[in-house]
Formats: sequence, C-alpha cells, structure tokens
Amino acid sequence: MDSNDLIIIVIALISVYLIRNYINKYVMGLIIATALVGICITKNIITSISIALILGSLYTLMFNKSAVSYEEFKIRKENSKN
Repeated sequence: MDSNDLIIIVIALISVYLIRNYINKYVMGLIIATALVGICITKNIITSISIALILGSLYTLMFNKSAVSYEEFKIRKENSKN
C-alpha cells in the first residue's frame, strides 16, 4: 500500500463519518453498486471501496435535499434577522 492509497482511505473514513446520520437505502445501494463496478474494473478492493465511500458523500448531498416552501424560507429569513 502506498501513500496515495492511505490518503484515499483517510478521506473515505472522513466522508463516512460525515454522512453516517444522513445515509438512506438509495444511497447505500449506489455505494454498493459503485464499489462493485470499481472492483470489477480495477481489481483493487480497498481503493474501490474507498472511492465508493467518497462518492457516497456526493450521493448523500444529491439525494437528501428536502424541498423548502416559501413560508418556511420566509420564517427562516425573519428569524435570522433577529
């Protein structure tokens, strides 16, 4: 294992720590699918799983956006002024 793999593993651990409360079944499915594709292509299990976990944080950002109504936005805006 070289230093590049170690850096990727550390970044993957940080991303897992950040998304641990927001992950859902769709994101988990995408992470597993990404890891399987990476393993099939590169034959390097640790790097593939690490990159899949890093991409999992991007998947979480894409799929965990809740719609905000105009009224909720207005209430937040008024509360931030106080």
